[in-house]
Amino acid sequence: MAASVAFAQPPEPYIETLLCHCHGVEDVLRSIEQQGPRLSASHGATALHVLAVTAAPLPKDERNKLCAEPTVGGADGLLMQLGKQLSGAGEADAAGLTGILWALALLDQGDSPLLGGLVKRLLLLLNHGKVPPNQLLVAAQALARLQLLGGAVGAAVVAHVRAHLADFHCAQ
Repeated sequence: MAASVAFAQPPEPYIETLLCHCHGVEDVLRSIEQQGPRLSASHGATALHVLAVTAAPLPKDERNKLCAEPTVGGADGLLMQLGKQLSGAGEADAAGLTGILWALALLDQGDSPLLGGLVKRLLLLLNHGKVPPNQLLVAAQALARLQLLGGAVGAAVVAHVRAHLADFHCAQ
């Protein structure tokens, strides 16, 4: 329940600063290092997404080094902080989860220790009908980009998509 409340909070000036004034990976990392422990799940997910989009053009080995930084992938880093905050079972948690999955996909982090827990959480939320169609599509695209749609996870996601095709809009 607490994670759902954290996602419903209005944006802080931090997000505006992050989006408007961070022009490179170093700027985003510095911002995450300064503000990371105080970020709500929503703002942390936004910070991770900004980092992923900013770092996406970098070669894979540089993205791996970036994710190994203590600020991002350390035991007290942003990824683990977000994983701990996603303990609810609501639609807001599904939105946060798919946002984190997409950021990991942009960073090519198919071997992230957080990924296994996120995928299990996604399947649990799918089984409880807590993943809206738009979030399901983002999650499926992230899993495809991470090359995880070929196994049991992929089969479960594809089965859920097929079962709920009527819920999707034509554009999706």
